[in-house]
Amino acid sequence: MRIALNGLTALKAWRSIRSGKAARATIDKRASLAMPDPSPAQRWMPRCFDLGLLGLDDVPSKGHPIHVAVPEARLRIRTAGVTCTTYTKLPEHAFVEVGGGIQIACPELVFLEMGLQMTPIVQLLLGYELCGTYSRDPLDPRSGDVTYSLDPLTTPESIAAFARGCGRIHGAAQSREMLAHVLPNAWSPMEALVAALLELDHGHLGYDLGPLELNPRVQTGEKSTRVPDILFTGTRLGINYDSSMHLDDRSRLVDDKRRTRELLSAGVSVLPMTSEDLSEKGGFDRLARQVMDFLEASEGREVSRQRAFWARKRVQKERQELIWSLMPGDRGVRMSREAAGAEATEPWGIVEVELPPVRAAQPRD
Repeated sequence: MRIALNGLTALKAWRSIRSGKAARATIDKRASLAMPDPSPAQRWMPRCFDLGLLGLDDVPSKGHPIHVAVPEARLRIRTAGVTCTTYTKLPEHAFVEVGGGIQIACPELVFLEMGLQMTPIVQLLLGYELCGTYSRDPLDPRSGDVTYSLDPLTTPESIAAFARGCGRIHGAAQSREMLAHVLPNAWSPMEALVAALLELDHGHLGYDLGPLELNPRVQTGEKSTRVPDILFTGTRLGINYDSSMHLDDRSRLVDDKRRTRELLSAGVSVLPMTSEDLSEKGGFDRLARQVMDFLEASEGREVSRQRAFWARKRVQKERQELIWSLMPGDRGVRMSREAAGAEATEPWGIVEVELPPVRAAQPRD
């Protein structure tokens, strides 16, 4: 078999590889898009699509199609449960060989393709993930286990360079808009969510308080540094997200307290943020107001426009519903379905909403 996976299937494959669930896959060289070949079978049938190498047991179906890329329209695979995208103009090395005759779309292409498949903020959070040091679960990206301390798959600059070499990709306008907000070096999904909302413009219900840096090293002594989760660029204000995961880890709690103290002694004030600030009604708004107070009083920053937008009751309601829609759990699933305006299907958990497929257009200049 020779096949190139793209779209949500490629994203699922990358997550499986990064999560250690595709032990037999080998990340090899990048390559150009290959022609599909069902050999040794004479024609494409559901049994040809064995993705066990990638730790996936997907069987093509209408509800959960396998996404495949082909270099010519005549090579489209017309098997039930397979969604084909024709790409006639892509940069060289747009796919990655992973063994067993399988290619998967490179991380840069995956991000660009999600402009068609995801809502804007969900695509933005994917950008944080691809450019960060963690991976969501391939089967349950909303509430499944997260794998940490990974090497980033790409950078915002690499995605931008790749995009410049592409032909037309549906959803590219949204992808370019969201790419402008992607920050590298996120260490966790919740940290990414907090940063995204703080940095996003008002048109996407963000607080517009950027620019930000994620996990920068701050000199706290002659030979010592500390890392705040989020630092407001050009200021001495940071935010640390305190996850409930570590409540029973005494050594982690002690280190967090010492980190805050050492950063404060170096002149960096750090506001703690908890999961309750996201889950409780108005929690994030209260933190944002405190951030604005600090930036105004201590940094002399003009935030009257942000305050005016923040104070609108309708905006507060819509923003809170957006935050809840991105959280783990049943409430998040229900609210994300309502926000997306589409019937989402498991196993994507509606962190990725699978929309009706659209045939890729021919290249443009």
